[in-house]
Amino acid sequence: MKKSRYFVAALSLLLVLTQCKPKAAEAGNAAPAASSAQFSKADISNITNREVSSWEFAKTKQLDKLNSLLADDYQAFFGKITMSKAEVIRNFQVSTIANYRLFNIRVKKIEDNTAVIQYEALQNAQDQDGDKWVPNVAVSTVYARRGNAWYPVFYHETPMLKQ
Repeated sequence: MKKSRYFVAALSLLLVLTQCKPKAAEAGNAAPAASSAQFSKADISNITNREVSSWEFAKTKQLDKLNSLLADDYQAFFGKITMSKAEVIRNFQVSTIANYRLFNIRVKKIEDNTAVIQYEALQNAQDQDGDKWVPNVAVSTVYARRGNAWYPVFYHETPMLKQ
């Protein structure tokens, strides 16, 4: 439990720091940029397609495909509950996603090998006890490039109020 708290705190700090503006470089002392400001269209498509696939695999119970898509150290945070990869897979075995819709999808580059995809999701889903999931959520997923592939390593959703 401590490990997941440290991970969430570190992720929060990382996200806050990415919003900070760098100090202006003094003339003659400008350091070269570590990476370009944007990912390639291929990287953005790859990350987006993997995120959409994760929803589809969960909905259609293709849990073997979902298991191979998620990073081994994957964690998910659902408000008050943090789940490991194994717990998420078990949860989808007994849950039902009737339908979903993802929209306002944006991919933000953090570093060359790190990205955050953020979007809104409408979901019609329930757990094994018949309790409905929050229908409208804001989602962010941290992706890490490992080798030549992108893997989701941390998923977070926040309930959205109806307006």
